[in-house]
Amino acid sequence: MDTKGKIALLLLVLVLVVGMTVLLGYSQAKTRSQPKFKILTENRARFSDVFVLIDGTTSMSESDFKNAKDIVNERILSSLGVNDTASGFALDGAFQDSKSTVFGVYGQQPPKLEGEDPKKILELVKRKGDLREPQTCSEDVFNLLQNVKTKQPGANAKREEWQTRITNLPRPAIDGSDYVKALNGIVKQMNHNKSDSSRDAWLFVVGDLKNEPRPAHPITADPALNDFHVWLIYPYNSNDPSWSATEQFWKDYLAEIKHVEKRTFANALRGEFLIKPNPTSGVETIPGEDFWRVFRVYLIVAGIVCMMGLVGIYLLIRRSSSEITL
Repeated sequence: MDTKGKIALLLLVLVLVVGMTVLLGYSQAKTRSQPKFKILTENRARFSDVFVLIDGTTSMSESDFKNAKDIVNERILSSLGVNDTASGFALDGAFQDSKSTVFGVYGQQPPKLEGEDPKKILELVKRKGDLREPQTCSEDVFNLLQNVKTKQPGANAKREEWQTRITNLPRPAIDGSDYVKALNGIVKQMNHNKSDSSRDAWLFVVGDLKNEPRPAHPITADPALNDFHVWLIYPYNSNDPSWSATEQFWKDYLAEIKHVEKRTFANALRGEFLIKPNPTSGVETIPGEDFWRVFRVYLIVAGIVCMMGLVGIYLLIRRSSSEITL
């Protein structure tokens, strides 16, 4: 191949290499400059409104009462966060909304997301794939997640306050396990603070389930409970002679309620969360890198390659000129 051919080939290779370097640099800079996020837990895809009824009456042993508190704190409240709500009530023989409320009265809930932000967050959580790996997102999504992160300390503080109240909950002043009266009172609270259709509603009944009404109440639950996931969590004791009657009472009482789950204290304590973590739990945001800082490296490499190629062409021309002179 003559000198002109070699120069032409070298120019072609030079243009291709420099062009590919610049294109690769642009692509890498654009990708690395985009912000990312990841979610470290398997979260639920909806925000929740949670109601808890905990039994501390004398029919509960000290160990059962402690276990009930642990279940509420570690398996229920620990899953709540930004944009969730919760209310806790203590069972006694004279249930009254104000006196029986342990936590979660009006105005004492975690920080809320405004406008369309809850919907946008849930759309994000429903993405396919492993969200524990970094996911590229737009600036709008990044700013939304940053806003959520600013609210999380307030949500954590509120949850810890609730857990402290449960830990310090004393035995009731008026003994007696009138579950039906308590549930009727809670249903009134539920109806007053009716959940949005886009949210999940939960009712956790944590206790020995021994209903002691004074006087007798209707044996069927309020139909409003059909809007809730109802959980009965109890210290199962097959040796208790009244247990079969207790089981039958709840079977009859909740016969028309669609969503009912049961767990023993033992299963609840050694299992996972009774309610999955908050949709925003474990969110981590990763700012994008500076576009020009990344792209500049590739431009420098492209410049070096270009200079080396031009030097090569220059040397070929000089060599060709010296051969002609000779």
